[in-house]
Amino acid sequence: MCHWLCCRNSTLTAPGAPAQPVLAGPMMRHVARALLCLAVTLLISTPERAEAQTEGQFALGLNLAALLTPDKGTTGRLSPGPLWRFGHGRDGWGWQFGLGWYSADLTQPLGDARAGFGELQVRPVLGGYGYSRRSGPLLATARLLAGYSFNSFTMLPTYDDGYRAAFGAASVTSTVSNALVLRPELSVWADLGRKVGMNVTVGYTVTRPAVTVESSLGRDTRHIRADALALRVGAVYSLF
Repeated sequence: MCHWLCCRNSTLTAPGAPAQPVLAGPMMRHVARALLCLAVTLLISTPERAEAQTEGQFALGLNLAALLTPDKGTTGRLSPGPLWRFGHGRDGWGWQFGLGWYSADLTQPLGDARAGFGELQVRPVLGGYGYSRRSGPLLATARLLAGYSFNSFTMLPTYDDGYRAAFGAASVTSTVSNALVLRPELSVWADLGRKVGMNVTVGYTVTRPAVTVESSLGRDTRHIRADALALRVGAVYSLF
């Protein structure tokens, strides 16, 4: 039985469903371009002899990610997330670590139309290996990361109500599995001062969590293509 899942058709919202805070398609691409232009401008304007972020060995901050999702049934959100930096980096090969959390909205068929299904939150913890190269205040790193994602999913109340009405289900619940993650990415750090550093990262996340919908009609489990191309721009401040 498969009443609900179809991740490869166009994204529509069911009539009467409330608007969701989603940046879809062209708008998300505009946001990504704006973030990229901002990041390039800041990197170019960084003085060649800028004072390095030399104070402290641990820096903490935030980044903002613009997501482009290849699957038409998922729509990336503008996602904030934590950002940290250990040390100041060095040339050569070395171990790498990262997070890169993000959220995406899913749509599913409901009767003869498609409806907003809910929000998927992907929270990976990653490790891997990469190569770094420094040029003045800039440190560029190409790396391949892999790890495990701790996921959550929140079904929209409108989908719950619509499912009950369309199929006569007595109850509807949903769960999502955790999943393995693979991410190649390119990261650039810029030292803006003794305590401040800026980061620009472009990476492609590959992950396939399984969403299960259970009701009085039975269970249906499918793997979601939650891949995302992400542009992240953020800054950190040295704490100690």
